[in-house]
Amino acid sequence: MILQSLDLDALQGAVLWSTNRRLSDFLLETLNGSLPRFHTRGEDVPPFVAKAGALVSKNGYTCGKEYSLLVLSHLLLGLGWWADPACESVWSIRQAPGLTQNEQLDLLTMQAANHRSRWERQLTPMHDITLGMLRWTDDDRDQDRRWRSLEQLMALRGVPEDAYHACYCRYESDACSRYALPVINHVELNGNEIRAYRYYGKRLPQPSDDLHKLPQLSRSRVLLHVLLAIAFGRYFFLNPLFTPWVKSLEATDSPSERRHALASQLAAHQQALKEPSPHV
Repeated sequence: MILQSLDLDALQGAVLWSTNRRLSDFLLETLNGSLPRFHTRGEDVPPFVAKAGALVSKNGYTCGKEYSLLVLSHLLLGLGWWADPACESVWSIRQAPGLTQNEQLDLLTMQAANHRSRWERQLTPMHDITLGMLRWTDDDRDQDRRWRSLEQLMALRGVPEDAYHACYCRYESDACSRYALPVINHVELNGNEIRAYRYYGKRLPQPSDDLHKLPQLSRSRVLLHVLLAIAFGRYFFLNPLFTPWVKSLEATDSPSERRHALASQLAAHQQALKEPSPHV
């Protein structure tokens, strides 16, 4: 009997391929003039949908409204957003008691859209701060200025103040893993030590202080990774929407050329954000 020879995995793959194609077409038609605001090109949307869809499928959603809306959430919040400390407030909605799965999904979609809207409004001032940092020299040792700028970026991104250190360290650890660098060990003060530092008016050590221990190229790689993760999501470097950004940065081992490449991308994105949105 022919049904006994059906490859069900292949059938499911064909269904997902068809769903992804329709979803890509829908997003391309819907976004249209908004693609520059999403820092991307039309040709990068289908690979993004396929990658986001693979993540959604692993969590048991393979078709229908749930699949499409969860793929959309990765577009709005960044690939793999549910593991991003900057999106923790949105993920908590999935744990809300007393709601059906459909109600949770509808609420999640609404919150994701609102979060994206607030985030996008902050990107222009965030880019201003980052562009300022990119103008610093490679050997800049002003640790206070660096950490203050990182704090300002995380505040604009919506990270709670008491989570700054953890968020920074998460992104820094990702960068070290990405570039096969040793883990950076930070000084961790206990409560008594913190009180003593403050009593004597001493500066508290911050996690970004330890960047100066790295060679120049490694320092550039880690810092630029952290800056992009704050601005665009923890897994920006795996997100097909950032293919041109990542390629331009990785095309050179010169820290100054890397800064220039990123500055050009940010300036172009900043200009796109200043243009009237066709969907407002």
